[in-house]
Amino acid sequence: MLMEEEAEGFTAVQHAPASSPYQDGHYPGAPVYPGVFLIETAFRAACLYLESRGGGRLCLAEVSRARFSAPGFPGDSFTVQAGTRQLSASCWEVRAQCLRSRDGQRLADLVLRLRRAEAADEEDGESATAASGTAAGTGTGRTRTTAEVPVGREAAGDWDTHSLIPHRGEMLLLSEVLGIEAGRTVRATHRVSTDEPCFRGACLTDTPCPAPWPRTLMTEFIGQAAVLLCSYSSGRGADGPPPLFTRARGVRFLGDAFPGDTVTAEVEADHIGSPAALLRARAWVGDRLVCEIDQAMIVYSDIGG
Repeated sequence: MLMEEEAEGFTAVQHAPASSPYQDGHYPGAPVYPGVFLIETAFRAACLYLESRGGGRLCLAEVSRARFSAPGFPGDSFTVQAGTRQLSASCWEVRAQCLRSRDGQRLADLVLRLRRAEAADEEDGESATAASGTAAGTGTGRTRTTAEVPVGREAAGDWDTHSLIPHRGEMLLLSEVLGIEAGRTVRATHRVSTDEPCFRGACLTDTPCPAPWPRTLMTEFIGQAAVLLCSYSSGRGADGPPPLFTRARGVRFLGDAFPGDTVTAEVEADHIGSPAALLRARAWVGDRLVCEIDQAMIVYSDIGG
């Protein structure tokens, strides 16, 4: 990554390889650079910039807003232009736009919040304690109870996931679909493994295990569950116009998943129509809430450069 730093922001350039373990399974035949990787690029560039100014070790606390306006493609280079603002002693806001370097096409507008990892760890611990208290009837934290888990009306083996979403290989993050109700909700899991490319240093991170599963991949996993719900509900298949994750707001990360953990995503539809769907989601590791998404938009559209 090439960086040019300024007083209150930075410009970074990242080249996307033509082939990678994740990229090769992202819309094979009509490859698109995953939007969550643009978020990851902006996050990693912001970490380099802020850590050099005493920010310490940072984590991605929230994607306050993401809007994807055009697709990027394997082999492209991407330019991230960003400004930063310190919100508190341990939290920074990053406003970034991602451009395709060769023609200046704007691909995404992002608003991220980064937090010192130490502060985030303390907050995660407090949340876990509060959740435990709720389970015991002594606290006010949020935890999942059996009554809150949506039970699909279809059995998990009643459909072929490959016929409903276009992701393949390493990029297919749905380990198991636990239940689905057309037009309403889906519940799916991802089993985090050290065999994933992100832990082999092949794609997103150079940090050896036991590093957490990248939060951007957690977002991708939830997005794939959302696409599955949309395709199943609308009768669209993987051979139709590809689903594009175009907008999100209020993506809050409340904890991490590690190798050996199983992440369970529960996606609820507010609207599924043509050509767009609006959804919200939560994800857990066991009874520990690790992610909330207030709203995500998926659009079915032809891909063009």
